[in-house]
Amino acid sequence: MLYSHIRQRPWQAAAFAALAAVAKETTVAVTLTLAGAGLLEWFAYRWRPALAARWRLPRRALGRTLATSAAYLLALLPLTGWYAYHFHRTGHVFGNPDYLRYNVGATITPLRILLAG
Repeated sequence: MLYSHIRQRPWQAAAFAALAAVAKETTVAVTLTLAGAGLLEWFAYRWRPALAARWRLPRRALGRTLATSAAYLLALLPLTGWYAYHFHRTGHVFGNPDYLRYNVGATITPLRILLAG
């Protein structure tokens, strides 16, 4: 996904992002970061071109920047569909609430964080 992004192939990168999001949900953070960076670039060049030039943001066509960000946001649709299907079948978005509470809720305590550091 990142290789396709660097090579400026947004739709290929979005396809890889969609596959990665279904395989491992935490890759959504990368996808949202790339979409957010594209939107930041668009806003910067649209309303503050001098600031964007000082930040050394890449100068691309503004329409292409928006299309790239839209492609990354569209890559989240398969995962959203999976969550909707899972909720429809089980009544829970993230699985069994007891399992989630035990594995996430019980582990995020100040003592555990202190001991882990």
